[in-house]
Order: sequence, then structure tokens, then C-alpha cells
Amino acid sequence: MSVVSWYTNCLLKKPYSTKMITSFFTFGLGDIVSQMIENSARNKHGEKSICNFSRFLKQATYGIIFTPYLHLHFAKIVPFIVPESTNPNIKIRVIKRLLYDQTFHACMCTIAYFMYLNLVNHTGFNKAVQNTKEVFVPTMIANWKLWPAAMLINYSIMPQHYSVFYVNILSIFWNAYISYVFNRKKDSSKML
Repeated sequence: MSVVSWYTNCLLKKPYSTKMITSFFTFGLGDIVSQMIENSARNKHGEKSICNFSRFLKQATYGIIFTPYLHLHFAKIVPFIVPESTNPNIKIRVIKRLLYDQTFHACMCTIAYFMYLNLVNHTGFNKAVQNTKEVFVPTMIANWKLWPAAMLINYSIMPQHYSVFYVNILSIFWNAYISYVFNRKKDSSKML
């Protein structure tokens, strides 16, 4: 049995746990990439490199916590909001799904991510809201440079059971970016 066949079988038999484990690793890997970039910059300035396992674990755990929603998003929510039966024209259906995905869904995911990380880092609710507001617009602008094209592929040609995996793979790079945004903000607030 090939790795693809094995993974597909796991997706079909145990979609939640398979996607949650995959997300744990891809969210964690995104943070590792971010830490490597940050450490490379520190090394250039003669500073000591630091590998923050706690930070990695918080990022990776977010992948586990958030993935059931992602599964429902692709498997139930989007097909309910933009059903195939009432939208037989695939181009119109994809555009409608993309619009929903890049408005409500993308905003909600961004807020949830930054609120989660602020709260697990003991920022407190009011400060978490303030920090999230500060990074929300720049993060959404960056989001709209990557995700619309990626989701166009996801909604038009990707089989639904691979949707979360596809997003997870792309998210390695996205997670590296948003981990950097969050930790840069956190590090700069320590200096104040």
C-alpha cells in the first residue's frame, strides 16, 4: 500500500483524528520554520539561537483544536451555504464559495488564531483583543495575497476529503508567517 493510499484510507475511516494529527505537525512545522528564520537573523547579529519548544507546542496544539472546525467548514458548512444542487454552474459555485471563504471564514480564522495564542500565553482577554486588533488588518492583507488563489484550486479541483490536507500543506508557509507576526508583536511588547 502506498503512502497516499494509506493516508486516503485514514482520511475516509477516521477523518477527524487523521486531519487533527496532520494539522498538529503542519502547524508545528510552520512555527519551526519561523523560529529557524528568526534564529538565522539572531545569529547574524551575534545573538544566541533559541529553540522554543513551548512556542512550538502551542502552535501545533492550535492545529489539533482548530481542525474539527476546518473539517466541518469544507465538508458541511460551505456545501450548506453554497450547495451544488442550487448552483450547477461550477464557476459561479466556486466564486461564491471563495467569497464566503475569504470574508467570514478567513476573518474568523485570523481572529481565532491570534486570540488563542494570546490567551495561551497568559495575555489576558482585554489585551488579547487589543493585540488581535493591531495585527488583524495587516494579516488579512497578507492572507488575500495567498489564499484566494489557493482556495480557487481547493474549491474547483481538489476532492473534498483532501481539502484540509491541501490547506495544511500550504499552511506550513502561512503558519510560519503568522507565527512570526504573533511573536514579533509579543517580543516588541516585552520591550515597552
